[in-house]
Amino acid sequence: MDENRLRKGLKNVTKFFAIISALIFVFGIFASISLDKIFKQTIYKQLDNQIQEYKNNIENRIDSEFQILHTLASFLEFSENITVEELSNGLYKSNSQTNFLRMIYFDEKENGIKVIMGQNVEKSIKLSDIDKNAQDVVRLAYNNEKAISDVYYDETFKKDVITYAVPVKIKNKKDGMRVLTATESVERIVEIMNSGGVLREQGIMVLVNDYGKVLAGSENATTNNIKYINDLGNMSQEAKSKIMSCVESSRKDLITFNMSGYEWYAKIEPLRYRNWSLIVMDSVTGINDPIYNNILMSRITSIVPLILAIICIIYGYKQVRKNNFELLKLAYYDSLTGAYNMEKFNRLLENICKEKKEGVVIALNVRQFKFINEIFGVEQANRLLHHIKSVINENISTGEFFCRDSADAFYIFMMSNDKDTVYERVSNIVNEIGDMVLNQNQKYPIMLYSGAVFTLEYVNNRNAITEIMTRVMFALNRARTIAKNNSMVFYDLELHATERLHNYIESHMEQALKNGEFKLYLQPQFDLKTGKLHGAEALVRWITDEGKMIFPDQFIPLFEENGFCTRLDLYMVEKACMQLREWINMGHDPITISVNQSKLLFYEESYVHQLCSITRKYGIDEKYITLEILEGLALNNTSQLNMRINELKQIGFKISMDDFGSGYSSLNTLGNLDIDELKLDRAFLLAASKENGYRQRLIMGQIILLSKKMNIQTVTEGIETKENEQMIKNLGCDYGQGYYYSPPISANEFTEKYIKSGEKSK
Repeated sequence: MDENRLRKGLKNVTKFFAIISALIFVFGIFASISLDKIFKQTIYKQLDNQIQEYKNNIENRIDSEFQILHTLASFLEFSENITVEELSNGLYKSNSQTNFLRMIYFDEKENGIKVIMGQNVEKSIKLSDIDKNAQDVVRLAYNNEKAISDVYYDETFKKDVITYAVPVKIKNKKDGMRVLTATESVERIVEIMNSGGVLREQGIMVLVNDYGKVLAGSENATTNNIKYINDLGNMSQEAKSKIMSCVESSRKDLITFNMSGYEWYAKIEPLRYRNWSLIVMDSVTGINDPIYNNILMSRITSIVPLILAIICIIYGYKQVRKNNFELLKLAYYDSLTGAYNMEKFNRLLENICKEKKEGVVIALNVRQFKFINEIFGVEQANRLLHHIKSVINENISTGEFFCRDSADAFYIFMMSNDKDTVYERVSNIVNEIGDMVLNQNQKYPIMLYSGAVFTLEYVNNRNAITEIMTRVMFALNRARTIAKNNSMVFYDLELHATERLHNYIESHMEQALKNGEFKLYLQPQFDLKTGKLHGAEALVRWITDEGKMIFPDQFIPLFEENGFCTRLDLYMVEKACMQLREWINMGHDPITISVNQSKLLFYEESYVHQLCSITRKYGIDEKYITLEILEGLALNNTSQLNMRINELKQIGFKISMDDFGSGYSSLNTLGNLDIDELKLDRAFLLAASKENGYRQRLIMGQIILLSKKMNIQTVTEGIETKENEQMIKNLGCDYGQGYYYSPPISANEFTEKYIKSGEKSK
C-alpha cells in the first residue's frame, strides 16, 4: 500500500511537473512571441522617428536653398533698372556667401548671366547652352513655379549636382518673367545621409526618383554601386516590386523580407519634392543587436524553471523599456543639459502653429561665450549652460517650452503676445542668469542678448517653422550689435526693411562709389571773435541715381564693419581737394576743410602716401586739409598715434580730435596727443546749456582753457541758438559750427552762398 501510494504520489508529481513544464513551455512561447512583437514595435517606432528626421533634414535643406533663392529674387524684383555689371557683382557676391557651385540669372528673353566661384562671370549665355535637366526647371520657373531638378552629372564640375530655379517678377514691368537658378553638389544631401544614427555596417540608405533611379546614397550604397532599386541586394523580386510600387505612387510603407538567413526591412518615405522617395534597408538585428540578443536568450530560457523564465521575461521587458527611454533621450534631449533639443522644439512649435495659438519664439545667446570657455575653462562654461537651463525651466509656465540647440544657443516659446510682458519675463531670466559667479576670485559679467518673433502671423504659412526661425535669427543678430546687457530686438516690418536696406547698401556700395553717388556736403565753421567764415566740415551724403538719399547713420556703421569706410574716407579727401581746386581756379581764396578719418584707415601703412598723392594730384597745400580723428584711436597706442600725427603735421596737414565729450573723454589723452584742434561734441554743449548745467559749463570752460595753454584751437559743434553761441563765446571757444549758422549743404550751394558771393560772415 505504501508502495502504491508512493507510485501514485510519484505519478501525481510527474503529472504536476509535466503540467508545469507544459505551462512553462507555453508561457515561454507566449512570452517570446510577445517580446518579439514588442521588440519589432520598438524598432519600427525608432526607425520611423529616425527616417522622419533624415527626411526632414533633406527637405529642410532643400527648403533652405529655396529660401535663399527667394530672398535673392525678392531683391531683384525691385531692381527694374539694374545694370548688367550691378547684377553680375550682386550675383557673384551672393554666390560667394552660399554653398552654390553656380548661379544663373535669366531675363525674359532667356538670356543669362552665369556666376561660378573662382571663375570669370559669363554675361551672355543662352538657356539652350545649359544642361537639359537644368533647362527643364528653368522653364517651370518661367511658368511662375519654383522647381528643382533630378540629380544629374555636370561636366563643368565633374560631379553629380541639383539645380534649383525660382521665378523673379520685376515690379512695374509687364514684359515677362525672369528666373534665378542655382546649382549645388548632391554631396550636401549625401552628407545628411551619412550623418549616422539609423544604419549599421550593412545598412543602405538611398534617395530615388519615381523611376527607381538612385539619385544619392549613403556610403554603403556608393560602395556597392547601387544605381537602381533592382540593385538593392539579393532580396526577392517580389520585395523589389513592392518597393517600386510605393516609389511610383509616392506611398510610404514598411516592407519586411528574408535575405541571407536574416529578417530585413525596407522603409519607404516619400519626400515633398519631384516624387522623390527615401529608402532605408537594414536587417532587424542590425538595428539593435542588444535587444535582439535579449529576445534570443528569453527563448532559450523558456525551458528552465518558471522563476528563471519570469526573471528573464522581466529582464527583457526592462531592457526594452530602458532602450526606449535611451532612444527617446537621443532623439529629443540635449545630451549636456538635459533640456529639449532643436528637433523636439520644432515639433512642439509645429503643433503650436497648427493649433494657431498665440505666442512668441525667443532666441537667447550669451555675449562672448567663447571667451568664457577660454578664460574659465570648459567645465565652468558647461556649468553656466546647466545654470541657464535651470533658470529658464523655473521661469516658464504650463504649455511653454524651451531647448538648447548648440553652444550657448537657447530657444524659448512663451505664450504671450505683449512686448512689454515678454521683455519683462526675459529680463527676469537674464538677471537670474547674470547672478551666477563663475569664479570667486574673478568677477566676470555674464551678459546676454535676445531676438523675438511673434508666431501668430506665420501659422498659416506652409513653411511657418522655417520662417519663424529665420526671422528670430535676424532679430538676434541685430540684438548682438547693441552693446549692452539684455539687449532685446523684436522682429517687425521695420527690422525687415532695415535688413533689406543693409543688403542693398552692401550690394551697391562699390558701384555707388564708381558712379559718384557719394556727394560732398559742407557745413560752415565761423570764427566766434570776428564772425567770419573760418572753414567747413566735409560730410558725405549718398544720393542714388534715382534721387533717393541714404543718410550716413544708415550706411556708415555698416561700412565700419565691412572696412569700406577706408575707401570712402580717401574718396572724401579727394572730393574736398577737388572743391578747393575749383575755388582756386575761380580766383577765390580757399578755406580749410575738415574730413573725418576712420581708425582702419589711419593706421594703414600706405595712408600718408595716399593722402599726399591726392593733394599733389590737385595741387592743394596740405594746410587746407584738417584730418578729424576720434579719441578711441588713442586707446592703448598713444605713442604710435602720435608718430602718425607728427608725420602728417610735418607734411602740412592739421589734425583735429572730433566728438570730444560724447563718451569716455580723458584729459590725459588730450595732454598726450599733439593735435591742432579739439572739437567739443554737441552732447557736451546740450548738457552745459541746461539750467542745472553749471558743472558741465565749468568743465567745458576748463577744457577750452587747457586747450589754449597747449596751443590747441577749439571748435564747438551743435550750436543751434544765439544763447548757445553766446555761452561758448564767454567760455573762450575759438570757432562754432551748427544749424544756427547753416545745416550741411551741397558743395555747389556752399560755393554760391559763401565763396562766390563773398558772404563770409554768419
